[in-house]
Amino acid sequence: MRLETRRQRERRIRNARRRTVVGLVSTIGVIAVFVIILISGKIRLDNKSREYNAALSTLEQEMEVQRQRTEKLQEKKEYTKTREYTEDVAKNKLGLIYPDEIIFRAED
Repeated sequence: MRLETRRQRERRIRNARRRTVVGLVSTIGVIAVFVIILISGKIRLDNKSREYNAALSTLEQEMEVQRQRTEKLQEKKEYTKTREYTEDVAKNKLGLIYPDEIIFRAED
């Protein structure tokens, strides 16, 4: 076993402290990098979320417009099955009338 001098002991302690400080600074640096990466990722996700919410809102509005259109088409489909529709088409497009009807036309 070798005895160390006072100077050697101080140097060893100083080197140990340096290694501890360098390790601590390195650890803090790595943690800081991870925090920066996480924050930038969160910002990107928030931006994407806003974009998706805007797109969702637009699609919901479009869906409502299509629902209303579907309702109107369904009503028209039901109307085309009625006698009233058949009479309208016969009178307006085909020019047909009932045998007992009289047509009055305005003079030009």
